[in-house]
Amino acid sequence: DNRSNVVELCANWTNTDVCPTRIIINQSDMLFVGNKVILNPRTNLWEGWTYNVSIQRNVVLNFHGIRVNGTGFWPYSFTVKREDGSDRIPPEL
Repeated sequence: DNRSNVVELCANWTNTDVCPTRIIINQSDMLFVGNKVILNPRTNLWEGWTYNVSIQRNVVLNFHGIRVNGTGFWPYSFTVKREDGSDRIPPEL
């Protein structure tokens, strides 16, 4: 099981299990557009849940325009959008 090129979403964690509900997004389910990475998990995300996002080190090696911050981490934000049957938002160029 090669997990070096995936993003993992963990939810529903407890004191004894840090990731009982795990959604794995393979690189083949990601779209790299400009300075954004669009994740299209094969499993739907649940509305109202909180997810811990783990981005493995080999997923994004060198994105033009993205720099590590002062502590050596990649700053990022994560948004979940409801699927409405069609994508009407033009890609950022």
